[in-house]
Amino acid sequence: MRYTTEASQVTAPALWQTFKKMLYATVTMLQAIVARSLLDPSLRSREVAPELATRTLRTLRDLFFIGSRDNNSSFQVYSFTYLTSLDNLVRYPKAAVAFLAGIKPTSPNAVRSHSLYHPVHRSLDLFYLNVAEHLPLNIPTEACDELIVQPATTYLTHTGPPTSLSLEIFESAHSAILSALACPHNGPMTVKVVPFYVDTLFASFPSHISTRQFRVAFKTIMQIVSPPYPISATDPYLSETLLEMVRFRALSAGVDPLPPTPDALAQAADSENQPPQPHSEQSSLVVTLIDALPFLPLPLVEEWMTVTARTMAEVADPAMRKLVRERFVEVLVSGELDVERAAIGVAWWGTKGGRELVIGRSAPPAMMSGALVEEERASKL
Repeated sequence: MRYTTEASQVTAPALWQTFKKMLYATVTMLQAIVARSLLDPSLRSREVAPELATRTLRTLRDLFFIGSRDNNSSFQVYSFTYLTSLDNLVRYPKAAVAFLAGIKPTSPNAVRSHSLYHPVHRSLDLFYLNVAEHLPLNIPTEACDELIVQPATTYLTHTGPPTSLSLEIFESAHSAILSALACPHNGPMTVKVVPFYVDTLFASFPSHISTRQFRVAFKTIMQIVSPPYPISATDPYLSETLLEMVRFRALSAGVDPLPPTPDALAQAADSENQPPQPHSEQSSLVVTLIDALPFLPLPLVEEWMTVTARTMAEVADPAMRKLVRERFVEVLVSGELDVERAAIGVAWWGTKGGRELVIGRSAPPAMMSGALVEEERASKL
């Protein structure tokens, strides 16, 4: 549909101003009710509290087509109302399951494939995924699978031209699935879902997700399948299998610098720093291996330090290889390794060839301040 000049320049902005005023007024009233529910014993009762939280969230859902546009929901009153209602809802697992079932997208596969999939429907799906991300810890595994993992899986493959809303849905789907997989009581479901999820993650990188997003997602998966999570005892080889998948992908990955992504530029703008130096697909995968080292089972740490260092040497671009090397050293010295893994790292670096693999044999040895040095290297001052 095409608007006339007057409609696009006058009517539409005035309409959206009215919508925003509606949102602010409604949320302000809801905030007063939700705040009162924290103090009033009658509103905190088991009969009233879940119903109040459910109705509040339904109201916010109906207004989310306004709130999801231009960050209209990023104000303190909205955040308090939304998060407090979620906190109240998670205390009642049956009510949480009923709420998710009531707002679950209908036949998402058919809807997403429809060429006329309306942005309002997309905003409702985004609200659903955002809410679902907060609830897995308090609902049964069967409900997690049916109400969170299966609907979110539909949105893991990003098709069509990207828009800001479709990218938000894509990221929220990943977050919802990772949230469900991270719950200890969902171990049996995690074993079945992780291989599929990792395949989807590889298929999405680097075309649809950035280096940072890929690293965060894979690191979260490695935490889930490693000690002390129960899945590490039932499937002890899963973590090493995932690392092998990354390593083999890195050996044949692209070596050209990846273009800066919107999330990286936004992060740099928020911190007022320079944009991060670009990575290639290959260097991104090697850095992903390095990120996983602090979470590996103890018997695998030394072996995979060696494997990762050798894979790092395969990075084609010297500048990117330097970035990867700096990240490797950072993991070893920054405290990311716990005491046991750090002890393994010290032994590997000092007596088992780690230093030579990472910085090479020609690098000058590290010396304490004030150490005696050879004459040709001594200061002339």
